[in-house]
Amino acid sequence: MKKISVLLVLSTVLFISPACTTRNSMLPTEVPRGDAIPTSTVLNIEENDSIVATSAASTLEAYNSFVGTSVASTMGVNEVISTSVASTVEASQDVLPQITATPTSLPIITPSVVAPTASLTPTASLTPAVSLTPTATASSNPKVSVSVGTNCRTGPGKTYAYIGELKVGENAEVVGKKTSYNYWIIKNPDASGTCWLWGEYATVVGDTSNLEEYDIPPLPSPTGTTLSVPQVSVSVGTNCRTGPGKIYDFIGELRVGEIAEVVGKKTSYNYWIINNPVASGTCWLWGEYATVVGDTNNLQEFVIPPLPTPAASVSSNPKVSVSVGTNCRTGPGKTYAYIGELKVGETAEVVGKKTSYNYWIINNPVASGTCWLWGEYATVVGDTSNLEKYDIPPSP
Repeated sequence: MKKISVLLVLSTVLFISPACTTRNSMLPTEVPRGDAIPTSTVLNIEENDSIVATSAASTLEAYNSFVGTSVASTMGVNEVISTSVASTVEASQDVLPQITATPTSLPIITPSVVAPTASLTPTASLTPAVSLTPTATASSNPKVSVSVGTNCRTGPGKTYAYIGELKVGENAEVVGKKTSYNYWIIKNPDASGTCWLWGEYATVVGDTSNLEEYDIPPLPSPTGTTLSVPQVSVSVGTNCRTGPGKIYDFIGELRVGEIAEVVGKKTSYNYWIINNPVASGTCWLWGEYATVVGDTNNLQEFVIPPLPTPAASVSSNPKVSVSVGTNCRTGPGKTYAYIGELKVGETAEVVGKKTSYNYWIINNPVASGTCWLWGEYATVVGDTSNLEKYDIPPSP
């Protein structure tokens, strides 16, 4: 619209400018001849003014009419254009489709869970069979037996109280161990509870790897009474002799559980001189299994007595005695069957030997026939040079 208005103004200016130019060209040139103007000139001017005015008016009117018509036409065109635009907009508004469709929801993907097949279930064959259940056996604990009757105490050593004994031929259940002390903890053969058994003469049968390792129990409290004379007890029954060694005569025995007064000592030989438990006088007791209670500092140091004179033997065969009760078996060792025992104070006739094994073959003290006697605690009296040398019997 602004462009059309500018064009109309420019057209008007261009149209008026020639008219003014024509008018000016029709005016007479002023001649300075004086102030008086002729009548004909005045008339001509008036006529010219009238003509010019009329022409200008006509021209202006014609122009205005033209311009008005043109503007009206232009405005009409614009209105037509406006109408067209309006119609177009209206038509566009009518044509534009309305979105009436409901948005389709995206499908939800639900993961499927595959149920385990029956083949993945453990089969019944994996269930432990009833045969694997331990049967109600008497006991799975190892058992112990001894080759020499051995005391059982409240702890590992002679300082602990004596509370039982495992005899030769008996066995007991082992419930613990103290490996570094060579002791087994067993069910007391003579009373309820447990006790500590020295392993020196013990043979344990069974698996001991899972046995509990026991701690050392506290030492027993000493009694408040001070003994004027020391007393001795033994953990293994021990012979009492006329001097220090098997070459001296057997004259008594201190048994397990008994006590005797100590009257002297021979420290370098590890012997105590005690009041004979079974007869009058004194005897020499080996200190290996002895426990002495009391002050021994003031005890007399005894002198070794003279060696005894060998007695005339009634039999030509040598005789044997033992300082510790010793089992007699069918062969040399614990793998052979026990068939007898030579007790302290007894003698038996020797009929053969196995020197390399330190065994004597003797007449069985408790049955007919012969048996093998370990020589560790044995004293043989008589000539053994002509004894038969036995071969090792087959293992049982």
